[in-house]
Amino acid sequence: TIRYCVSQEKVSIHLPVSRLLAGLHALLSKTEVAYKYPELLPLSELSPPMLIEHPLRCLVLSAQVHAGMWRRNGFSLVNQVYYYHNVKCRVEMFDKDLTMLQAGASMMDPNHFLMILLSRFELYQLFSIPEYGKKFAAEAANKDIVQQNNILIEEMLHLIIMIVGERFVPGVGQVSAADEIEREIIHQLCIRPMAHSELVKTLPEDENKETGMENVIERVASFKKPGLTGKGLYVLKPDCAKRFSLYFHHYSRAEQSKAEEGQRKLKRQNSSDTALPPPVPPPFCTLFASLVNILQSDVLLSILRTVLQWALEPNSYAWSESMLQRVLHLIGMALQEENQQMEINYEENGESFNFTQKVSRPGDAPENSPSILTMLETLQNTPSLEAHKEMIKWILKTFNTIKKLRERSPTSPLTEMDRNLMEENCTFKDKVERKRKAEIARLRREKIMAQMSEMQRHFINENKELFQQTLEEPDTSTSLLTDVSSAVSNAALVALGPDQTKVTEKRQVVICILCQEEQDIKVDTRAMVLSSFVQRSTVMSKNRKRIIQDPENYDPVFMHPDLAYGTHTGSCGHTMHAQCWQRYFEAVLLKEQRRQHRTRGHTSYDVEHGEFLCPL
Repeated sequence: TIRYCVSQEKVSIHLPVSRLLAGLHALLSKTEVAYKYPELLPLSELSPPMLIEHPLRCLVLSAQVHAGMWRRNGFSLVNQVYYYHNVKCRVEMFDKDLTMLQAGASMMDPNHFLMILLSRFELYQLFSIPEYGKKFAAEAANKDIVQQNNILIEEMLHLIIMIVGERFVPGVGQVSAADEIEREIIHQLCIRPMAHSELVKTLPEDENKETGMENVIERVASFKKPGLTGKGLYVLKPDCAKRFSLYFHHYSRAEQSKAEEGQRKLKRQNSSDTALPPPVPPPFCTLFASLVNILQSDVLLSILRTVLQWALEPNSYAWSESMLQRVLHLIGMALQEENQQMEINYEENGESFNFTQKVSRPGDAPENSPSILTMLETLQNTPSLEAHKEMIKWILKTFNTIKKLRERSPTSPLTEMDRNLMEENCTFKDKVERKRKAEIARLRREKIMAQMSEMQRHFINENKELFQQTLEEPDTSTSLLTDVSSAVSNAALVALGPDQTKVTEKRQVVICILCQEEQDIKVDTRAMVLSSFVQRSTVMSKNRKRIIQDPENYDPVFMHPDLAYGTHTGSCGHTMHAQCWQRYFEAVLLKEQRRQHRTRGHTSYDVEHGEFLCPL
C-alpha cells in the first residue's frame, strides 16, 4: 500500500498519462477487445493501486477545497478546481479520472479499494474511534475540525455513489453516446426549463464542436412556444422524470439543490410521496461488472452502519443530514441492483449479490449492535428526521418486496406473476396514500372557497351604498343617451350658429403613468400632458440652404412659404399630469447633477437640452 497524505504532500490536477489510459481502457471494453483477445493485453501486469493513485489524489484535493482546507492558497487552486468540473474541461479531466477509478476498482478486491479510499481522505482513524460523535460533542474548539470531517465524509460517499452509479459512458456501461447525451439533457432540464442556447452551453462538445443535442432532444423534452418572455423553452417530458438521479456527477452543489427542490415540488403537485430513489441503472460492461460488489462489501456496510449509528445518537456533531441522505441513496442503489439482478436472473451474480441478507444481520463490533435494517426502522420514527422519512419508507418497502420474492422462489427465475406482485406491492400503498392526500386537498379547497364566499358577502353588506351607486350609474348614462338620440332623430342637425345642436360629449378618461390616478379630460380639471420629442425637420423643405438669422426669436409655428425648416413632434402616447411630469423631470435633473463625474454618460438623452426618457 502506498503511503501518501494529500493535505501535506505535493499533488497535481494535470494527469495526461493517467487520463489517456482511462480513455483506452473504456475503448477496449467498448470494442470488446479486452475479453475477446485477453492474451493480447497485459492487464495482469498492471497494478490497480497504482492506476487509481493519481486520479484519487486529484479528487481528494477537490474534496478538501470544498471542505475549506485550502483557504490560504489564494484563487489559483480554486480556479483550477472550478475548471476541473467545468463543462469545457470535465470530459478530459474529471470524467476520465472517474473512469480510471472505476477501472482500477473493478480489478481489485472491493474492501481493499475502500480502505485506500479511507486512507486518502484521511478518515480511517475517524471511523476507528469508538463513539467519535460523543467525543467531540462537548468540545466547542473542535467544531471546525468536525465540520471539515463531515464534508470529507460526504464527498467520499458521493465518490462511491459515482463510481458504482455512473454507467452512462460507452464502454463502462452498456449504453450508446445518444443515451449519454439524453441523460445530460434530462438532468439539466430537471433544474429548470431552458432555452436552446442556454441548454447547448451546458453540454460538452465533441471533436467536431457539436453536442449532438438535436438528435435526441425530441425524445426527452417538449418545446414550449415563446410567451411574454420572448423566448421558447424546452420542458422535460413527465415520463423522463423517473430517470432523475439526485447525485448526478455533473451537478454543482447549487444545481443539485435546485434540481432536488424542483423534483420534490413536482411530486407534491402529482400527489405522490416526495422520496427521490435512485433510478434503475443500465448494466455494466463485462470488464466493469465487478464494481457492483462494492455495495455489499464489509467495509462499506461498516461505514453505513457507523453513520446511521451517529444519526441515532442524541446531541451528536459527527454527522450531517447530507451525509445521511447519501447513505440512504447508497442503500437504495444496492436494493435496486439486487432487484435488477433478480429480474435478469444471472445464475452467479443473482446468488452472490445478496444485500438484503447482509443488512439484516447485526453488526460484529461492538457486540449486540443493531443491524442496518433495525436502525432504519428506528430512524423512520425519529421526529427530527422528517425530511428523510419518505426515503426510508421507500427503502423498507423495497426491502420487504425483495425479501418476499426471495422467500417464495430463491432459485427459479421471476415469472410474470412475481413481477406483477412486485409492482403491486410497490404501488398499492402509494395509491392509498395518494388518495388520502387528494381528499385532504379537496377538503382544504372547499374550506378556502367557503371562507372567500363568506368574506365577499360580509364586504357587500358593509358597503351597500357603494354597490347601489355603482349599479345606478349605468342606468343614468343610458337614459341620457336615449334622450339625446331621440332629440337628434326628431330634428335637423345644426353644426354652427345660435341653433347649434347640442350633443353630449363623450367622457374621456386617461390614467397618469406616474401616479396611476384616473383623470377626466376637461377644461376645469388638472392639466394632462404627453411625453414627446420635438426636433427640427426638413422633410418637406423647399430651400435647405436658408439660414435662420435670429434662432433665439425664431417662431417655428409661423413658417416661411419656402418651408425651409419645419417642426416634427413624436410621442410615445403616454399621458401624465403636468405636475407629476414636472416633479419627475426635476428628479432626473437632480440625479444627473449628482453624477457629474461619471465615467460613462448617457447617449440616448441630454438633460441640459431638456431631454428625458419616458418613465415607462
